[in-house]
Amino acid sequence: MIRNFLLVIIFILFCCHTFAQHPDNAARIKQLNIYQDTLKHLGVTFINDSDDVARKNANYQFIKTLKNALKIPNSFLYPFDSVKSISITNSPDNLFRISRFSTNCQRPSFKR
Repeated sequence: MIRNFLLVIIFILFCCHTFAQHPDNAARIKQLNIYQDTLKHLGVTFINDSDDVARKNANYQFIKTLKNALKIPNSFLYPFDSVKSISITNSPDNLFRISRFSTNCQRPSFKR
């Protein structure tokens, strides 16, 4: 009887421990939304700003912000759909994504 009681207690504690280990997806989504808003603003800046230095700075900041956003677990699944300055292409098997964006240079050319 005591043995069965102890097994039930151990099982309940094990279940509580595993439920406590689930990640907080709401916090991740909130953080990715903040990154998305920042990327959206920086994208508009590096595409439309008339100052070449401001465009370059926004471009570098955009890359850093995107790297930080992609370090968040499961960020691969986040669509970044309101960032219109980049083009995201998924592979047919969904194993990787390609993100592309172009910046205007002062000379009549584009960098990729």
